[in-house]
Amino acid sequence: MRRVAIVGTPGSGKSTLGRELGARTGLPVIHLDQHYFLPGWKDRPEWDEIADELLAGDAWVIDGAFAMEKAVARADTIVFLDFATWRGWAGSIKRLGRSYLGRPAPDFAPGCEDRLDRDFFRLLRTIWRYPRQQRPEVMAELDRLRGKGARVVVARNRRDVRELLDEHR
Repeated sequence: MRRVAIVGTPGSGKSTLGRELGARTGLPVIHLDQHYFLPGWKDRPEWDEIADELLAGDAWVIDGAFAMEKAVARADTIVFLDFATWRGWAGSIKRLGRSYLGRPAPDFAPGCEDRLDRDFFRLLRTIWRYPRQQRPEVMAELDRLRGKGARVVVARNRRDVRELLDEHR
């Protein structure tokens, strides 16, 4: 396990798992959201070049949504946090609360904090629709990658995540 891509719905705990897995394995952790956004949630115009540089390394734990297709293609291990919708909502609402308390998510770019606005409600809608709209595509891609020799871990609950982490004590 040298290149690990963590995928799942927003709020599922991808960044938290990435930090913990990085600490246990010694692999560098890359939060794609930190690199994708400029302050104020502005997209970085030179993103493709930056993503290619980030993924060029031989060892990493990576999480986020941007350039994840490239990351998954390079990964030798893919972890899919396939949690219930309410978990994504709960994680997103918890992150929103921390942001309002002055403790924005450490995996976000500087100047990017969660706010209770139209974008937040779009995020909740994305999480709601994920099982029907995105999950089937993710599962098909994971099956394809398994066939190519990648290790695929589908964590359906926190116990599955703990078991994965316990492999790296």
